[in-house]
Amino acid sequence: MQLGKLDVDYEGDDEEPPELIKSAARKFISTTFRKTIAETVMPHLFALNAFLREKKKSID
Repeated sequence: MQLGKLDVDYEGDDEEPPELIKSAARKFISTTFRKTIAETVMPHLFALNAFLREKKKSID
């Protein structure tokens, strides 16, 4: 069986996962997203802010 493909003979449940699982997944995704943004995007924004402040000082 290939990854991401269901087996032809699979007769699994089509039920929704429990609300506890859904909320835990949402929390995990949200936390991971925030951590990733903080680690990858924010340093560049701080550097850009410092660069623009320096440019503004040189203009004044």
